[in-house]
Parts: sequence; C-alpha cells; structure tokens
Amino acid sequence: MSVRFAEVANKQHLEGVKKIAKLEAECQRLRGLVRKKLPGPAALAQMKLEKFHKENEQLTERLLAMEEETKMLKEALAHRNSELQASRSICAKTASKLQHLEAQLQANVEQKSPQKTTIRRLPSEGSLSHEANHLPRLASMSEDGNDDNISCASSWTTALMSELSHIKKERP
Repeated sequence: MSVRFAEVANKQHLEGVKKIAKLEAECQRLRGLVRKKLPGPAALAQMKLEKFHKENEQLTERLLAMEEETKMLKEALAHRNSELQASRSICAKTASKLQHLEAQLQANVEQKSPQKTTIRRLPSEGSLSHEANHLPRLASMSEDGNDDNISCASSWTTALMSELSHIKKERP
C-alpha cells in the first residue's frame, strides 16, 4: 500500500511539475509580448513628435485658409469703399447742382415779380428744403457704414441758411 501511495504521490508530483513548466512558459511568452507592445522612452518621444507635427500641419493649413479669406474680405471691403466714395461724390455733385438751380430759380422768380416776392417758405414747404431733407440721408453714410445724420444735417442746415441769407441780401 505504501508503494501504491508512493506511485500516486509521484504521479501527482510529475503532473504538478508539468503544470508549473507550462505556466512558466506562458509567463515567458506574455513577458515577451509585453516588452514588444510597450514602447521605450525613445519610441514614446518619437510618437509625441509625430503627433506634434501633424497638429502643426493642420494648424498651418487652417491659418493659410484664414489668411486667404481675410485677403478676399479686405479686397471686397476696398471695392465697397470705392463704390461708396463714388456714390458720395455723385451725391455731392447732385446736391451742388440742385442748390445752384434753386438759387437760379429763386433769382428768376425775384426778377419776374420783385414786388410780390416774399420769403415765406418754411423748412417743411419749398422744394429746396424738401430735397435737402432727402439728400443728407444719401450722403451721410460714414466709411464704416454708420449713418452720420447729425453732422451731415448740420452741414446741410448751414448751407441752406447761407443760401437763404444770400437770397435776402439780393432783395432790394
């Protein structure tokens, strides 16, 4: 019986040794895989550098695209500003011609009937003030697109007052 126990114990011991050998081989294999999978410090630095270069390239592309868009917007703004200046110039010429024609009209009226002519026009009546009320709105846009009614209206008021005083001085 003791020989039998010895044989069973020996058999179990051999099976245990085989299991231990298998487990050690598996551990060695897993250690090797871990060494291959985990990069070293140099590999980590290289990966970070590559990531930095990719991000840098993307940001550079975006910057170039934004610079191009800014350039196009500046060109469009310059074009609009030149159109605005041309419109202002045309408006100023038209207003000048209108004032000149109104002055001629007033002079003609005074020459035809000097006794009947009295200056009765209120700012809300005659064509001069009617046109003047509309013209400042056309010519009062500043370069940034804001309406500058106050300064333009005051310049129109000054021009109209000087014209009216000129007409009064011409009367006998």
